[in-house]
Amino acid sequence: MNDIEKRPMIVTVISWFMIIGALVVPIMIYFTISNPQMAELMEKMSALPLVAQYGIMGFGAMVNLWSAIGMLKGRKQARTIYTIYSIIAFTITIVASNMKENLVGSVLMTAVLIGLLYIPSANRYFASNNA
Repeated sequence: MNDIEKRPMIVTVISWFMIIGALVVPIMIYFTISNPQMAELMEKMSALPLVAQYGIMGFGAMVNLWSAIGMLKGRKQARTIYTIYSIIAFTITIVASNMKENLVGSVLMTAVLIGLLYIPSANRYFASNNA
């Protein structure tokens, strides 16, 4: 029997989705900074200062990129870090948001993605890589 479990397609798809998303964040930040109307909207939507919002976006992109690469390599701790960071980031976002109803879709999507990362085939994959 093979010692290393084949990576489930769902882990590959989610990881690449995270990598692409992480690479798009700097572009989003650039266009937000250069668009006064967008910056004003972001300030109205959150109690956090704009600089803090950019910081959270940038740090989140780095965490997602690192986690996605780690998950592609079968590192269990990468999945755990992604899960923990997602929960912390959404907690901060929900607390600071002035428009909580707009977050429902993002929260549900993240919950589904995290749930899919813990299905039995993903658990076997991460467990077989001794990470």
